[in-house]
This record gives sequence, C-alpha cells and structure tokens, in this order.
Amino acid sequence: MKIEPNYGLSSDHTPVIATISTTLITVTKTPKCNWQDYRNVLDDQIKLNISLNTPEEIEEGKEKLTLILQEAARQATPPPNIQKTTKIIRFEIKKCNNRKKENKEKVAS
Repeated sequence: MKIEPNYGLSSDHTPVIATISTTLITVTKTPKCNWQDYRNVLDDQIKLNISLNTPEEIEEGKEKLTLILQEAARQATPPPNIQKTTKIIRFEIKKCNNRKKENKEKVAS
C-alpha cells in the first residue's frame, strides 16, 4: 500500500490517495552525493574572472554555471539502483480503460 497526500485541491482538509496493490511498491532512493567530489568539480570548472557587463554576457554566464552545477552533480552522485516493479493502475483508471476497450471492440465489429 502506498499513501500520499493530494495538495491539488483547495480545501480545509488534505485529501489522501491510497494505492492498494498485490505487488510490492518500491520507492527508489537517490544515492548520496559525494560533496567533496562536487566541490572539486566546481573548483576546477568555475572561472571567476569572466566578464558580466552586458545582458548577453550575464545570460551566457548563467547558462554556463547551470551546466557546471548539473555536471558536478552527475559526477559526484552515483546512479540510482532502479528496481523493476509491476505497473500500478488505480481502480478507477482501470475501469475507464476497460470501458474504452469495450467501446473500441463494439465499433470495430
């Protein structure tokens, strides 16, 4: 069973969505970042002497910094251990899908 809050509705109460399944629901945890490796990548790649005098230079600097931060995160964080799970479909969605299949079959015949 998996229970999650649904904050999408404006209400005094927080609705809860419960997914009940006969198969195991696994949640993949992101591995921990090696912060020293992250710092090392940033130290190696960030240049503090670039010109930021025009809007174009600021935009270019922002984009380069974003790419450097993303690359540092990729290098310092091992890939997650993804486990295969069975696809979970809520009962209401499954009912709608079945009705849709039945209607297609009626139209086809």
